[in-house]
Amino acid sequence: MILDPVTNLLSDVVFMLEQMDWPSPREVARALDIAVTSGPVAAVNFGPPPIIHVPDYLTGYRREFTIGHEIAHTLTKWRGIDDELLAYYAPECAYSNLEGLCNHIACLIMVPQPSHDKALRRFGFTPQAMMHLVHEHGISVPMSMDRVIYDSDSYYRAAVLFKSGHVHDWASTTWIEIEHMQYIPDPQEKFSGMELLPLEGPFVLGTWGE
Repeated sequence: MILDPVTNLLSDVVFMLEQMDWPSPREVARALDIAVTSGPVAAVNFGPPPIIHVPDYLTGYRREFTIGHEIAHTLTKWRGIDDELLAYYAPECAYSNLEGLCNHIACLIMVPQPSHDKALRRFGFTPQAMMHLVHEHGISVPMSMDRVIYDSDSYYRAAVLFKSGHVHDWASTTWIEIEHMQYIPDPQEKFSGMELLPLEGPFVLGTWGE
């Protein structure tokens, strides 16, 4: 089953990060002997030796996230998860799942577990917890949504980012009837009990579930 290699990889990544006292993406790359250099597009050459290419125009959290994402691609390649996904799913579905997994691993690197746990203890499963991580680590709102939702033991959680009433992004551990750019005039009517937090500009962040 593909779930076992993925679960094992995620556990090993968290263990490695803990042993390294929650390093930066560059420190993880250095520890794994993965070189990081400039390149025209974000990509990883698996080598050996593996080399991550990051465009110079990517700065700040986007640059760090890209390094973490490409580290994740290297790890899934080393573990044979890429091949297993392609064996189980159609290519477009396999690559979509792989991108989602690598995004989550990058978020694990970007947001240390102690910081994540502290935010959840302080704010609970709320938009405020996610925004706390955004401000503390300089990450994007979708990254914080990913970090909180997919690190949960709950199978009944979702976070939705709205822009002017339209669905801009979402993360969920359960199936929800929602589409990108769907207009939802009253999210609390569609998702009973959803907690909403207005953000800057036209954005509103909502959390729903347990």
